[in-house]
Amino acid sequence: VVRADGANGARWETVLAAGNLSSSPLVLEALLLDGASTPFAIALPSLSSRALGSAELLAATPPGPAAAPLRLRVLSGDRRAVVASARVSNVAEGSYGLSFPVVPASSTVLASGSSALLFGPPDPGAERLNVSLFAPFETSSADVVVRDAGGAVRRTRRVDLEPLRRLQLDDLLAEAAPGASVRVDVLAGRLAVYGTAVSNSATNDPWRVPALPLASAVPSWTVPAVASAPGRNDAYFRSDLLLLSPSGATVEATLLPRDGSAPENALLSTAAGVPLAEHDLLAALFPSKAPGAGALRLASTAPFLPLALTRSAPPTGDSSQDLTCVAAGDEARPERPVAFAGVDESPAARSNLVLVAPGSLSRARLALLAPDGPRGEVSVDVAAGKVVQLDSFATLFPGGPVTGATLVVRVEGGPLVASVARIDNGTNDP
Repeated sequence: VVRADGANGARWETVLAAGNLSSSPLVLEALLLDGASTPFAIALPSLSSRALGSAELLAATPPGPAAAPLRLRVLSGDRRAVVASARVSNVAEGSYGLSFPVVPASSTVLASGSSALLFGPPDPGAERLNVSLFAPFETSSADVVVRDAGGAVRRTRRVDLEPLRRLQLDDLLAEAAPGASVRVDVLAGRLAVYGTAVSNSATNDPWRVPALPLASAVPSWTVPAVASAPGRNDAYFRSDLLLLSPSGATVEATLLPRDGSAPENALLSTAAGVPLAEHDLLAALFPSKAPGAGALRLASTAPFLPLALTRSAPPTGDSSQDLTCVAAGDEARPERPVAFAGVDESPAARSNLVLVAPGSLSRARLALLAPDGPRGEVSVDVAAGKVVQLDSFATLFPGGPVTGATLVVRVEGGPLVASVARIDNGTNDP
């Protein structure tokens, strides 16, 4: 959670969105882990959602710059019913931001003996990579290793942190060539690790660089949304794909076009431990489908890790969004609904939903929870191997504009991949 000035004239602020999916009230205890703050309560009525900005989250802190991890704990109600996300934005010149998932503490840490990859930005001269490490539980240490495009080690920094201490390593890939990456090897304790790539342009636009555990590499993934196509307000969206296979892999990429046309295939090969970047991948790999949009199925006989980026370059300035890929088996299913906190549909921002049925016919039952309660339910059918995008999907529900809402996606039939993008109406930043 941040309220601070940054490089190049940036001014950073946070919005926390939280939803209660249960029919009973919830009370959360929020605590800034800065060593000085006191806990405060966040009340969530049943089947509702709300957003809190830096002014509310940092109300008890002294005036001036502030930055600290935030712990949420359920004081009363069903802990399984909480869904939340945090958005951090540069609000100095318009609004350019990134989103962080808020998930159980056990899901956010790398344990001793584990390693994680952080892809470097495609052009380290155009975007600076900052890497943050936090020791939430005990004294912890790690090696932070910078590797070049060929996977060779260029330099290593040892990091030792006492409990509840955080360290940010700024511009870690300064002077690095394209294709550089960062690996974090946890030597002791448990560490929460993440990166941000921040534009060196006037927008200071950030996108999240997740620390991808090497142990989470699997042979099959779905990329929910890729594009090489025009959008609203003179924005043109292009998608990049980053891959790394610990042992090397040949990956078959299958484009599922959003226009319902026939799928197309392409092959990507990556050497062991060497990142691969495919820029404007839809135009590069599937030129007959460009301009266009859709989803990608990625499959190999060897495990690998993917990360997708979507960029736009409207007159308001360049902007980017990281896109989480979904491993086979982790899709939404009848027994496992998914939810997205932080849905906005207002003069300030719009929210788009993408649904992908990678295998068989699926039906999504969509419920929108607003600050004033449920807005109803909408059903959407997605045929096997097809993609459906619902632009400004909150307008499908009654009640008018909404801010800080939560979308719940329940599934009937086959597995479904869902993804939501919130797009700023002023800057077109997704």
